[in-house]
Amino acid sequence: MKKVLREGIVVSKKTKKTVIVRVQRVVRHPQYQKVMKILKRYHVHDEKEVSNLGDVVTFMQTRPLSAMKRHVLVDVVGAVKVKEHTLPAKPRKEEENDQRTN
Repeated sequence: MKKVLREGIVVSKKTKKTVIVRVQRVVRHPQYQKVMKILKRYHVHDEKEVSNLGDVVTFMQTRPLSAMKRHVLVDVVGAVKVKEHTLPAKPRKEEENDQRTN
């Protein structure tokens, strides 16, 4: 078994000790020469639960750990800084009426 290191983005962290990592690669079609993005999702074992949603992580192939998991997390390459999400202020009813009449 080759110990191939892959790098991807964590897209889901809904289960304990498991993250889903999306890996994107770009290939050219052999006949038509069109450039295509190929996305693949891997179930990766995260023993210490150090990764978060949106992080760039490195992982490698290992023995089967479950029905879906065949990879283990090696390192968190880049942590994503999450900005606070604030909702825009709702306009008052008077302002809504003014905008409708104009």
